[in-house]
Amino acid sequence: MNPFYRSLEIIWENPRLVFLNEKRAKEVAQEITKEDLKIPSWRAPVFYQKDDENFVQLLGVENSINFAFTDFETKRKFKIEFKGQEWTGSFAMAGSLLRAIEEGISILDAEYLKNIRLKDILHIFRSIPNYPMPMLKERTEIFREIGRVLLEKYNGSFWNLFEDAGFRAFGPYGIVHQLRRNFPSFNDVSDYLHFHKRSQLLVMVYQGRALDSNGELPLIGDIDDLGAIADYEVPKVLEYLGILEYDSHLKEKILRQEIILKDSPQEQEIRAMTILAMKTLLEEINKLRKSPPAGEAGKINMCHLDYRIWKMGKDATNLPPHHLTQTIFY
Repeated sequence: MNPFYRSLEIIWENPRLVFLNEKRAKEVAQEITKEDLKIPSWRAPVFYQKDDENFVQLLGVENSINFAFTDFETKRKFKIEFKGQEWTGSFAMAGSLLRAIEEGISILDAEYLKNIRLKDILHIFRSIPNYPMPMLKERTEIFREIGRVLLEKYNGSFWNLFEDAGFRAFGPYGIVHQLRRNFPSFNDVSDYLHFHKRSQLLVMVYQGRALDSNGELPLIGDIDDLGAIADYEVPKVLEYLGILEYDSHLKEKILRQEIILKDSPQEQEIRAMTILAMKTLLEEINKLRKSPPAGEAGKINMCHLDYRIWKMGKDATNLPPHHLTQTIFY
């Protein structure tokens, strides 16, 4: 059981703005359970290709700033050209960092991160004209924090953090708990509600690569406890599928692309009910997959399901816009 679920139960038991349609969740589970769900290996050209400590270091750096790629004024998403292709959003961010490494910029060096300047950030995240990276000042401060904490506690290395955690996500020394405890920018809490999107996503992406590394990278021991990733794309898809239902005023606000304030009841319910919907969907799929002919071999975890839903949000062209919240957490 994910240790953060209990904090969300107060919203799950009495939602006022965002609601779970359990009947529709069961219908979608019936559809998805027939699919051959895969965990991606994250080997697109924008990602570091070797299965080594540098992959883990870059993954930690990437996930420290894996948030808010849509400009809040123009509504355009960050875009770059790299390796002969255009990349948007989180893939553009990853491509920017890999491009920096190829240019000889010491983005994997905690000492460099600790002292990084805004002008360095502007160069690293240079974009296709009119598609800039938003919140650059916040990203600069986060890089400085990451560099400082890595040097103070982990000898400059995310790999050391993973080893210290015994390659487990949870528990008092788990990866997620160390990230939220030692790096303030990873502590994704809204009042009493625990979400921890970026820290859990870091573990999720790492597991995908580890599964494809031929044993070069240790697997996460408690991966089945990983919770849903409460971001922008997942609730957008869940609402489109009819699993989540929004209050009419909230839905209109999202369609008009008005800002949903961080820590507002609207934002908290979107995120909390997203997690409940994904938890419910996962449980329903695994109930079906335990039945003959699938058997226990057909069981999936949140790594499979999150990618299935997130990719639909990224690929589909007919979906409504996602909600907009100016935040460093997703």
